[in-house]
Amino acid sequence: MAEEKTKEEQDLDSFEKLFIKVLNDIKDDKYYRTTYEFVEHLSHFLSDKYKDDSGNFIKYGERIFCYELYHQLRNKIEGKDNDFLGGAKIQGEVKKKHLVEFGSFLQKIPLEYEYTPDFLVHTPGSAGYHAFIIEVKCMPWVDELEIWFDLAKINEFIERYHYQRGIFLSVNASLEHLKNLLMRLADGLNFTRKENKITAKLGNLAKLKDITIISKPNVEDNPSVWDWEQNDWVEQSYQNG
Repeated sequence: MAEEKTKEEQDLDSFEKLFIKVLNDIKDDKYYRTTYEFVEHLSHFLSDKYKDDSGNFIKYGERIFCYELYHQLRNKIEGKDNDFLGGAKIQGEVKKKHLVEFGSFLQKIPLEYEYTPDFLVHTPGSAGYHAFIIEVKCMPWVDELEIWFDLAKINEFIERYHYQRGIFLSVNASLEHLKNLLMRLADGLNFTRKENKITAKLGNLAKLKDITIISKPNVEDNPSVWDWEQNDWVEQSYQNG
């Protein structure tokens, strides 16, 4: 018999379902990308990756998508009970500094760098309950290092600032492209940053099991959802509410 989940666990699960529902509720393609037609005279200045099959210029705006995502998430959270997620609020692009003294006072390990996550669902200004850290990438050509740095950042917030869970959302990238990148990171990728050799391997992230990957390739497709289980990404089923 499965152990009954606590109110906290139920709220965390409920937020993930709410997040997926909100993604499906963003039905206007203009939040995913902006198409500029009749720019043939500029065509030779533009990289092919910014053009569609008709030669139109495509601009992918992460901030535009995130503004709409924030708006809809905030409305959904405010419609819940006051104690939903311990009364946590959603905030966007909150700068979290590398503060040794402040971190010690709050009994938290200081962060490695100064970060500005896309979204935090937390209790602002206190060391109280911190539910989610969320990172978003909206480019079709997102690469493995961008994903790695976001996952490592999420992992650090869970480990050091006691966030309960994390979400990495990829928008506009094809499902096949994202799967290939995640497979490469599962195998391990070596690179150099600031003269330090780093192995980007998902198994090195201690809190990876608390991070959910969500892919939304375009406005028409339903989200695909993966969790890290037994050293591999396992696609999850959900009810599209």
